[in-house]
Amino acid sequence: MIDKEIDAQILKFCKENRKLDAVKFYKELTGAGLAESKDYVDNLEANASENILEKSATTLFQKDNELDNQIIDLIQRGQKLHAIKLYLDSTKSSLLDSKNYVDDLAEKNGFGKKATIDTQPNNYLTMGVLFAILIALIVFFIKK
Repeated sequence: MIDKEIDAQILKFCKENRKLDAVKFYKELTGAGLAESKDYVDNLEANASENILEKSATTLFQKDNELDNQIIDLIQRGQKLHAIKLYLDSTKSSLLDSKNYVDDLAEKNGFGKKATIDTQPNNYLTMGVLFAILIALIVFFIKK
């Protein structure tokens, strides 16, 4: 048996919650002591877990890059709403978070500043409405 096959069998035992069998297996194959066998199995399991986490992080990073590239492509084609929907569907974020993410991504990639939504009422419009109400009241009271 080569080392990779031994390690694979040990990891299989660990995955099946049979760590004692993994230690015995290594001890019998190598003639190592019990403490040394246990340390080897523990280290192998820890390194395998770290490798899995690193691969998962790399995969997530690649998926994020792919999503960003798709969003940028949609923005370049003038389909910002489709870009927001893509982000919304892919991440299950809120609509506002999706819009903000796409706006930030567009700005970082040189596609202009973020569109802002004016939450303050337009003062001219407000004054116009109040003036119309005032005129209506004056006319109402004059006719009485």
